[in-house]
Amino acid sequence: MSYLQNNFKNIDFIIYTGDFVRHDRDKSIPKTQDQVIFGHEIMVKYFTDIFDPDKIKFFPTFGNNDEYEKDQLSPGPNELFPTVKNAWAPLKLNLTNDFLIGGYYRHDINSNLSVINLNSMYFFPENLQSPDCSVSNSPGEIQLKWFENELENAKHDNRKVYILQHVPPVNVTGSKLYNESCYNSYVDLLGRYYDIIYGHFTGHTNEDNTAFLIPNSSSGYKLLGLGDPQILQSPDNYKNILMALYNNPSILPALNPAFREFTYSTSPTNFGKLQSWTQYYSDLTKANNEGKVTWEIEYSTDSAYNMRGLDASDWVEVLTNFSSPDSNTWKLYKYFLFASTNVSGAYYDFLNNLNH
Repeated sequence: MSYLQNNFKNIDFIIYTGDFVRHDRDKSIPKTQDQVIFGHEIMVKYFTDIFDPDKIKFFPTFGNNDEYEKDQLSPGPNELFPTVKNAWAPLKLNLTNDFLIGGYYRHDINSNLSVINLNSMYFFPENLQSPDCSVSNSPGEIQLKWFENELENAKHDNRKVYILQHVPPVNVTGSKLYNESCYNSYVDLLGRYYDIIYGHFTGHTNEDNTAFLIPNSSSGYKLLGLGDPQILQSPDNYKNILMALYNNPSILPALNPAFREFTYSTSPTNFGKLQSWTQYYSDLTKANNEGKVTWEIEYSTDSAYNMRGLDASDWVEVLTNFSSPDSNTWKLYKYFLFASTNVSGAYYDFLNNLNH
């Protein structure tokens, strides 16, 4: 946080894609409910000690480690939501009764742009307390109705939206990470409202990955991850991109920690349209050798991929380049996928098999 304080004093807001709480990987020391709440409270304290929430907003979301039990979240209203609402109170967000029902909220940046935070735990198959969205009055179905209503209101008001949640709908290979009905309904909403969705931000997988919404050849829409061979092997796919979904790398030190700084248009007609990102990372091997953590620029979209912007048309150019034999930018993408970590084992095998 001190690096942010010293180097990013003029940012407008921060989007945090979830997992405040430790990941409970040491099964001999299970986390307690008090530790879960402390995880929420201490992250809020770190932020509010550095930034004034009246001037710079911090937008959090529920990760799959932010509940009393990993991956498990009961339908709301429940015990967790009001407790977290109290922990998040210093952030001064628009946490209405919708937050107490489902852990989701909408906060307006201004009259042109809103952040819509979704609770992906209600789409997540590992959450055994939330059935598929085809079940009437399930938490996922209720959230989808709320989401559709917010999108429709934004379209009516001529507002654009950024969507924030923890778990992405697909991973790098295009494998679905939502329950089937939740996934289908969610992708349909993206397809119907993609023209007002200026940003879609997730985390969870720790991958630096982008997925793409494209028309389905039969009907409706589909999502393809950059590691899905379909996206680069067929020009009909990568030349018909409607929108991009950004999965951001993690600060979790399983890989090199990394974060992004996005720039966006402040033009009244295109306020919020993303223009570029610069990714910062910490080389853990270097940090361990030197005994201190340092942050440096890993890459930026304009320099690494020669992107003029982050519109669908800009991504078509990049993917056209990716699809070329021996593409240098494709090699760069594979290197950046795990935040420039010198990977081994399963990570290495995955990268070695990631071809187009």
